[in-house]
Amino acid sequence: MPWTLTDDDQELYFEVAGDGPPLVFAGGFGGIADVWSAQVDELRDEFTCVTYDLRGYGRSDKPLPAVRYGVERHARDVATVMDAAGIDSAVLVGHSMGGNTMMQLALDEPRRAQALVLAASFAAGAQLVEAAGEFDVLGFIKDSVRRRQARYEFFLSSGATEDVALETTKWPTYTLLGNLESFIAFEARERLGELDLPVLVLHGDADVVAPLDPCGRYLADTLANARLEVLAEGNHCPMIQRPDWFNEHLRTFARSILGTEAVTS
Repeated sequence: MPWTLTDDDQELYFEVAGDGPPLVFAGGFGGIADVWSAQVDELRDEFTCVTYDLRGYGRSDKPLPAVRYGVERHARDVATVMDAAGIDSAVLVGHSMGGNTMMQLALDEPRRAQALVLAASFAAGAQLVEAAGEFDVLGFIKDSVRRRQARYEFFLSSGATEDVALETTKWPTYTLLGNLESFIAFEARERLGELDLPVLVLHGDADVVAPLDPCGRYLADTLANARLEVLAEGNHCPMIQRPDWFNEHLRTFARSILGTEAVTS
């Protein structure tokens, strides 16, 4: 159960499982390594799976100043984890804000990304606000994370497991608010044309946080080499809600990039 140290002196918890070409996973708001357990359990037979707890969450450090957060900061953290795991480049898999993180890493350090898998993600935090119309989505999320009961219910309603929803109630409120500001401030729409690599967009058609329209469809329509797969009645955590669906698409896509075949006994 290793930790690694970032360039701003924060310890990040990460896990490495399996033996094969690498898949690196980044969670979103509330994202810890555990949200990817169904992927790791199934895909470790063929791939090296790297997961970690984002700064502010789980077993990683929880710095107080708001400047210690941000999508660019998270992207540097992923690079740190990859270095600690001995991985130079990989298929990068991100959920929600984790998709922002992986897009940012691919923009900042293109050599790190062989391909992107963007699950329930979006090109700009402003899209979430725009999609909500007159509803104050930012205020709603802020109110939802200030109290443990409301936080627990918020993450459950977004598709998290009960274990993960309960885990979020242990963290300081400032870490959630810092990461909320991170993804709301994210803006990559003007730079998507720079991402000239294969992209798989996985999105639920009933996503209550990042609606398929405009979020998932915008990514698929704008990225040059993107393919969209839509989960019917899928909420914001398709990797948890339908791991069989998610894993099949991820495995097939990763094989096409990395040239692997299933390990059979």
